[in-house]
Amino acid sequence: MSDDIKIITDRLLKKIEESRDCLEHDVKELETLEKHLISLLPKEVNYRSKWSLEEKIKTVTEFSNSKLRLRQEINKTLKDEITLRKQILDRKEGELTADDIRKLAEEISEINKEDKESGETEQNLKVIK
Repeated sequence: MSDDIKIITDRLLKKIEESRDCLEHDVKELETLEKHLISLLPKEVNYRSKWSLEEKIKTVTEFSNSKLRLRQEINKTLKDEITLRKQILDRKEGELTADDIRKLAEEISEINKEDKESGETEQNLKVIK
């Protein structure tokens, strides 16, 4: 039974790392899109380009907010991984309780939900390109 739990925790840790890598990739893509959008901002503002400038500024602001949210998610995955590793190190073999297994199962289901949502995010980014 303890081998099964070790396999599950290893898979969970691997999923957390993969999720974090995907988020870091998304941050890099947002940064490049943001730089490109900033380069499109006009140097001078006149009546005709005022609306366009406002829309571009709103878009750049939204990119920055998205980047911030992704970085917060990266920090959350790091904290989760550290917590999980501490729990594994603190436990001696065979001491996992039913509550611990239940918590691991809940974390796995949350990661699976996040994976489904990130798939939608990747599709949305492809549409933007």
